[in-house]
Amino acid sequence: MLKKICSVVLMAILITVMAGCSYDQEDYYEVHVINSVSSTFRYINPDEGKELHSQNEFTNEDTYFIYLYAPAEDEIFTYEQFFSALGDHFVYKSVSNGKYYIKYSAEMESIVFQFYVDKEAFENPA
Repeated sequence: MLKKICSVVLMAILITVMAGCSYDQEDYYEVHVINSVSSTFRYINPDEGKELHSQNEFTNEDTYFIYLYAPAEDEIFTYEQFFSALGDHFVYKSVSNGKYYIKYSAEMESIVFQFYVDKEAFENPA
């Protein structure tokens, strides 16, 4: 009987500890920043995909207008290249690596899909 009570108490303690240690993780896109003389260009590269992060590793930054842009290798950004608007999003800064991120939302899925459709049409006009 004592073994059963000890087992139940031990299981209750383990469940409490495990529940207290859980981190709420979500998907984020990394925000890249290009600073120029006249403005700051903030974008996500959808080719990089989403990253799973814990909410505990971020500090709040600010709301910025974010673009979608997939840079070609060894090319410097110019406004003649294809990019698209993602809109205003709250930006978080990672405490561990200093990079910026925005939280993924389901609405972004269709915007990213449309970005690829429009990019294909831009690069290969009919």
